[in-house]
Amino acid sequence: MEETHFAEPRIGDVILGRVVMETDKGWLMDIGAKQEALLPQREAGRAGKKARPNEEFKVKVIGRYPDSEQFQVSRRLVEQENLWEEFQEDMRRGTIHTGKVIKAVEKGLIVEIGYRAFLPQSHIDLKPVRNLQDWYGKEIEVKIIEVEPERSRIVVSRRLVLEEQQNQQKQARMNEIVVGSVLTGTVAKIVSFGAFVDLGSGIHGLLHATQIAWDRNVAPSSWFKVGDVIQVKVISKDAESGRVGLSLKALTSDPWNALAERVHVGDILEGVVTQIARKKNGVFVKIADGVEGWVHISEISDDRVSDPAEVLSIGQKVQVKVLEFSAPQRRLRLSIKGVSAVEEKTDAYYQSTDGQASLGDFWHKSTSRHSRRDKRPK
Repeated sequence: MEETHFAEPRIGDVILGRVVMETDKGWLMDIGAKQEALLPQREAGRAGKKARPNEEFKVKVIGRYPDSEQFQVSRRLVEQENLWEEFQEDMRRGTIHTGKVIKAVEKGLIVEIGYRAFLPQSHIDLKPVRNLQDWYGKEIEVKIIEVEPERSRIVVSRRLVLEEQQNQQKQARMNEIVVGSVLTGTVAKIVSFGAFVDLGSGIHGLLHATQIAWDRNVAPSSWFKVGDVIQVKVISKDAESGRVGLSLKALTSDPWNALAERVHVGDILEGVVTQIARKKNGVFVKIADGVEGWVHISEISDDRVSDPAEVLSIGQKVQVKVLEFSAPQRRLRLSIKGVSAVEEKTDAYYQSTDGQASLGDFWHKSTSRHSRRDKRPK
């Protein structure tokens, strides 16, 4: 752009002019070099219609009247050129514009932001938009994503604004979440390895299957359904990746610790067969919620057993003898055949009439026999 006051203006020059007076056709302007020009009403632009005598502003020379050789100038074109520069700067800065939807067109909307901009259908919302007519007349916030002055084209996006707002809310919520805190969330999705819990503001924490209950092999679908509102404890957090680890079982006491005071080696307990090992070398028996013990195939029966499934089935109730119990190590070894040995010894005691043996002797001998057997190489 050029400012010219002393040389005669040329078509296309942008010069500084001064309003002399208003006429029925527009405004008469002094453009220097003893030249006057007419600013027609149609070329006044948005600001030109408020022009007052002696006011100065830039105009663009667009022609010359043949009969009077008076120049014709335009403030509208200067505004438009400045507007393109402003739009390009706004695009670089990510400035948010508020505009009104004035028309629905093929594959998008026309939004007035000081200039008619095109809003593609894929950039209207975070979710797919089907009916464009529903947006007519709405005021929305958008960001400029393309500026093409040579094509008089501006492309905007509302989706980018929403994503930015969502990310800000998500970050704020992430800052509020503290490891060890108990939160209320909604089950949003159930998968084979756990459940995703909506904690608000777009943050979904993972409740892994191993953190649902103290039991092994928990099936998440048997515990929850989508939409359930549950309380969970935060056990891990990675603000950078946005990952949050949750636990339900952490809200309850450890059943292993609860049994430590009342379960001892030699005790006879009742349990339920929960699983037969894939290698067919034993079974798992549940003796309390969250506590399962291991029965080796050699401890199932005095008779030879080649496959535990031949003598036991899932869900079968059994009595077991405690061979080893360690709450810190979560180790519990059990014996089914050991129960019969204890019963036989007990029966022998009650049938004894010589008075030479005590119940303690019988128990000691039984326990010693099984302890020696347990130490044999597997």
